Amino acid sequence: MNPSNNPTSAPTPLPSQRPSASPTTMFPTTPPSKTPTTKRPTRLPTTRRPTSMPTQRPIAITRKPSSSPTKYPTTNKPSLQPTNMLTHRPTSSPTSQLDVLRTHLVSISPESSDSLDDEKSYQYRAMEWLLANPGYNSFSDERKVQRWVIAIIYRSLNGDEWMIKDGWTQQLGVPTDECTWHGVVCDSTSVLNSITLSENSLRGEIPHEIGLLANAKSLVFHTNSIWSFPPSVFAISSLQVLDLDHNFIQEIPSELIPPSGSNLTELYLSNNQITFIPDELFQLQSVTHLWLANNQISSSLPSGLGLMEKLVDLDLEHNFFTGSIPADIYSLVNLQSLYLFDNMLTGTLSQSISQMKSLKILDLHTNYISGVVPSQIGLLDQLTELYLGDNYFVGELPWAQLSSLGLSLQELDVSQNYLNSTIGAEIGMLSNLKMLRLDSNYRLDVDGVLVSSGIWGQIPQSIGNLKELEELRLDNNYLGSSIPSSIGNMNKLVSLRLESNNLQSNIPSSFGNLTR
Repeated sequence: MNPSNNPTSAPTPLPSQRPSASPTTMFPTTPPSKTPTTKRPTRLPTTRRPTSMPTQRPIAITRKPSSSPTKYPTTNKPSLQPTNMLTHRPTSSPTSQLDVLRTHLVSISPESSDSLDDEKSYQYRAMEWLLANPGYNSFSDERKVQRWVIAIIYRSLNGDEWMIKDGWTQQLGVPTDECTWHGVVCDSTSVLNSITLSENSLRGEIPHEIGLLANAKSLVFHTNSIWSFPPSVFAISSLQVLDLDHNFIQEIPSELIPPSGSNLTELYLSNNQITFIPDELFQLQSVTHLWLANNQISSSLPSGLGLMEKLVDLDLEHNFFTGSIPADIYSLVNLQSLYLFDNMLTGTLSQSISQMKSLKILDLHTNYISGVVPSQIGLLDQLTELYLGDNYFVGELPWAQLSSLGLSLQELDVSQNYLNSTIGAEIGMLSNLKMLRLDSNYRLDVDGVLVSSGIWGQIPQSIGNLKELEELRLDNNYLGSSIPSSIGNMNKLVSLRLESNNLQSNIPSSFGNLTR
């Protein structure tokens, strides 16, 4: 009997006893828990960040904490009193030179004018320190500005408490070449190209003067306690990488984002406290990697993302996005990775998914997306990982179309849905699969009435062709008849779960070949 012909009554015969772990949630009256009861499949490689980025990078994105993190770090802000880096006073005729230097600095940074009149400000102390440098008179105007700016960065971000600060403090009272300081990289003419100060106990606000580092290509400050960054950073025309992951940032500044965008290609702002994406951000149309995962953004997915046509990697998981996936996102034909895991998205997965020909990873796990799994997914011939678990997908899986992904697809998860599907013999064509999860699709309501028959029928012998398979989960469904002996041919299989079905045979002797 085909359960799909009568989805509101139980298949015959039903198992005499369903396990207590079987889902009992009625669809759609009470949604399943946002947190899956089964272990989330490992889906990220050890390093997702492009090879040009720092290698010591914490990659695991943790679940949201039960309550919002503290707005700012609980420790006090750094004292404004100078330390040995910025207290080296000029020794000869400072007044006239100080006035000349201040006039020059104000001319290139009018926003610093008031600070340069305040003797206790970071900007003023950095100016004094710069003027006291031996060889000051030999510095070009550009070099003076460069040294002044990074001295301000040191004081603004609590430099005295940094874990590594080699060169950032005076050595025996003599200021050293800033291009030799920890994390600073310059070109052959001593022009600063990048600053990398990740995981270094930085704390505070990035000063707006950082925008004067006109030749900086990379600014990497991830995994610190920074709570804001200035809009002037987007005005650095040479900047390609801005990495502020794992900080305390609450807002994306937008005031100075050029209408024509910039040359920025990689923007990493995951694991912060951001609540809103400004429309101006979509003007950054050179960006290829945009990470905003694990923030507190509660809105619909912005259609403006469709303007960022060069996007390759878009990570918006672990937020509170609602509504359906906008049509504009399906137009991102260069996108290779789309992470929308663990949000509150609804609606259906559009047939327009077929436009995303470059897609390799699609992660929609743990949302409220409904409807059938579109057969057009079979047209994504670059797809390696497909995660649709813990949603409201219904109906039959399009095995004939999915089989066309046999050369690419490595991980397939449609667990914890409301499917009413058999396993097609075409599954044997997915020869590169390493993980297959079809579990927990059998659903009863609170009165024990069948809501979804789950995965039913016989397990085809062709499943034994999946020689690369390491994890196979078919548990909590209504599979019947015998267990195919061909499963014993999967010599790489590590995890096999078939419990809570209607299987009626002994374990095949070929299972003795499964030695892992």
